Amino acid sequence: MSAPPVLRDVYRTLMAARGDAAASLTFDDGPGPIARLDVFVYRPAEPAGLTTFATVGMATAPMPTADGAEGSRAELLLSRSGELAPEDEQQIAMQLANLAVYPWKTGRAVGWAQIVGFEQDFPTFPGCPAVFLAGPLLKDTPNWIDTCEGAVQVITVVPITEAERASAASMPPKTFAGNLIEARDVFTAPPVVGA
Repeated sequence: MSAPPVLRDVYRTLMAARGDAAASLTFDDGPGPIARLDVFVYRPAEPAGLTTFATVGMATAPMPTADGAEGSRAELLLSRSGELAPEDEQQIAMQLANLAVYPWKTGRAVGWAQIVGFEQDFPTFPGCPAVFLAGPLLKDTPNWIDTCEGAVQVITVVPITEAERASAASMPPKTFAGNLIEARDVFTAPPVVGA
């Protein structure tokens, strides 16, 4: 079965911006309309560069919302400093796949300036049991991807600590994002407190 036209549009945009992925991990039989989700892995050109993960499949359908209306369409992006072992790439891809289907499991859409918590730390980000969903943090990342079904929001996934999560609750999202970026490199795990 071929991919829906909206996903072909997302994939073409991703290819034009980033080229061929070094790896692709596929997750089948997701909830709701997500029959297949691919997570593409773009490895760094040099060891100190970024490994970037991008989902293609979440935008198959508009996200459900709490009031039952249709939400927007979105795809996820996460960048991590340095090269990663294949098992770490697999774990990150699996967590992104879980996050991509979150709206269909909970009935709540996700978007910029939201926080989603997990039962465990985000893979390769020890001490980060939650993620802040942000707009683009890299110059080559668009806010939206134009598709045959309209705009698809690009959501940057930023793992955060419990202390950062508590801080986010006390200020506007834009202020929190600015403070977070000034305080630490969001593309690597924060220092472990007490270590």
